[in-house]
Amino acid sequence: MLERYQAEGCPHGETVRETLTDLGSEDIIPFLVDADREETLYESEDIVDYLEEHYA
Repeated sequence: MLERYQAEGCPHGETVRETLTDLGSEDIIPFLVDADREETLYESEDIVDYLEEHYA
């Protein structure tokens, strides 16, 4: 499995993401790790709900 980390707004990371998408990588999945709460989430809607519940 590929793991990709990127700083928000980084043009170099964006280039890598676009290349992976072009190659049809299925590993482009929204994934959140909250080490403080020992939570991991995959689905984008779940991540947004979680962030709004715990950090808004």
